[in-house]
This record gives sequence, C-alpha cells and structure tokens, in this order.
Amino acid sequence: MTIAGKETAAGSAKDRALVVDDCADLRKLFCLMLDELGFDAIEAANAHVALAILDTAGPFDLLLTDVTMPGSIDGSLLASMAMRRYPGMAIVVTTALPGESLEALPEEIALLPKPFYLTELASYIERARGRSSGAPPR
Repeated sequence: MTIAGKETAAGSAKDRALVVDDCADLRKLFCLMLDELGFDAIEAANAHVALAILDTAGPFDLLLTDVTMPGSIDGSLLASMAMRRYPGMAIVVTTALPGESLEALPEEIALLPKPFYLTELASYIERARGRSSGAPPR
C-alpha cells in the first residue's frame, strides 16, 4: 500500500512519530491521522515531556508539534532544539493562530496551519522529509 508516497507492507515496521500538543483531543486526533499514514505515534502534552521522550525513547522519524504550548519551551523552540539534536528527523509545526509569525523557525521546518486534512498532513510530512511534494510555502 502507498501512504504519503511511501510503500508499506502489512507487518512491516512503522515509522515512529512524536505528537506534541497541549490539547489531549488534538493529540489523539493527530495520532489517528498519523496511524493512517503508516506511523506509530506517541503523545506528549508539552515540550519538556517531548524532549524527555526524544532522549529516552528515540529514534523518531517525525516530530509533529503545536507552536503555542504552556511552559518555558514553545513548539518553535522545541522544533529548533530537535532539529539540532536529531538532524535526520522530519519536523512539522502546526498552528491555529492566523498569521502567526515564526521568523525564528528554520526554513527546513514545515509550518502547517490548523485545521488540516489528512492529505495536507501527508504532503507536509513529505516536504519535511525533503521530498518535492508541492506543499505551499510557509
């Protein structure tokens, strides 16, 4: 079966994703969406928990994180830190705030506006993996 431009076979190892959002309902929804795309997703409620998971339960193929979260580390900083620590991991940052300015976000990190469809998520993941997927620029 082809998922997000990738061939997967029944019983094959899934790619691993870490989903970070302070809204439990959205985390669960994103995990379900990622499952449809062939990922085994793990949840984290904030950036501090996410960093601990990345450091102890890695490696991960994808980090999907919201920008706005409680605590001293927001999604933009988490994405930048993860990019430095785990350079091979694809990173997609989401936001529900219209026109949110993320100048500090490195160009390699895709910014996906909420709400989004499964096909859009797949496209942004491909973009984050360095593929030409036709995703619109940030």
